[in-house]
Amino acid sequence: MNPNDKPKTLKQALAELTTLEQKPVLVSDWRHLRGWGVRARFLREHLLPSPSYMRSRYPGSSAGLLPFLYVHRALAGLARLSRK
Repeated sequence: MNPNDKPKTLKQALAELTTLEQKPVLVSDWRHLRGWGVRARFLREHLLPSPSYMRSRYPGSSAGLLPFLYVHRALAGLARLSRK
């Protein structure tokens, strides 16, 4: 650990672990899908989850912020993938 790095909180450590565990599972799931229709649905479900999921993931956010939360989710996901 770099001396300038702040120690991770439990939430940050769990989020990182979850991301590391999910990536191989997602790749494996993708490889086992047959047909572009099924793959398109898989992508849609992971890139654009339901509004109810987004509200549960970001509690206290108003419905008007939902489009911005989707953008935030996508950018945060890209940032996590680029660090790995």
